[in-house]
Amino acid sequence: MIKMFIILWVWASGSFFGQVPVIESSSNNFPKPEINLKFEEYKNDTGRQLLKKAEIGGKAGKIIGLKMDFLAEKIKNEIGQMVNIDRIYEGVLLSFDSQVLFQNDNITMIESNKDELWRLGNIIQEIPNSNLLILGHTNNTGSKIYNRKLSKKRAIAVANELISAGLDRKNIKIKGKGESEPLVSDSENLGHLTNQRIEIVIYAGRKMKADSDKKEF
Repeated sequence: MIKMFIILWVWASGSFFGQVPVIESSSNNFPKPEINLKFEEYKNDTGRQLLKKAEIGGKAGKIIGLKMDFLAEKIKNEIGQMVNIDRIYEGVLLSFDSQVLFQNDNITMIESNKDELWRLGNIIQEIPNSNLLILGHTNNTGSKIYNRKLSKKRAIAVANELISAGLDRKNIKIKGKGESEPLVSDSENLGHLTNQRIEIVIYAGRKMKADSDKKEF
């Protein structure tokens, strides 16, 4: 009885074999960089649908449009080699190939390209009160659940880099779209690469809309 008590005490305290090992679940194969998961998730619109809904027209819309023209042109001049840029309604839709930003099947960002996101963050700050929606997309390799989680965590990783560059967290929303919005069929040549992307939608926040009714750009 005494021997059994001693053995149990030694095992519990970890003083003989070291600390009792904690076995982690292997069901989630994602690496775990230090990223903040507390972002508001957007609903189900595509980036283009959001920009259509955000359009206000009139004088304020024209002023916002001029601001977005400036923003799109500056992004093109600064990092145009690594991003597709569309000026849509009163906003900007950016699309990065995921393989430019992330290692394959991973949420770890490629260190050499983080600087480009910081440059983007600095550019966006030149137009105060801009809102961002960051959408992660994958191809159809793997399960739908896995792809949705992967796309969401990639969107969060991009959001954190932009916040580190100085953008305000409260102006950023994210959504992991998974494989639900392919640009082309995954069966097409290079389709599986084309569909893996990060989209950043830039549009006017409430204060920008209110200010645009009062002053010129």
